[in-house]
Amino acid sequence: MFVFLRAFLVDGKTEAGVKLMERSRIYSLAQKDDPPAMKFPNASAVPSDYDFKRDLTGEDFEASTRYSIT
Repeated sequence: MFVFLRAFLVDGKTEAGVKLMERSRIYSLAQKDDPPAMKFPNASAVPSDYDFKRDLTGEDFEASTRYSIT
């Protein structure tokens, strides 16, 4: 399962948003009487680039047209 949660800055700081996320609990209904502890891996030090490609030419364009949703 993938769930995207988002928090916002308060006065330019992340502390309030982090505290809110740490209170989040996601578990199956079967575990409602004894929910497991959440694990929040810290990926802050992991470089990432989630920006989408704006120039779909050449190989990028060919790869994007290889599959179609019907």
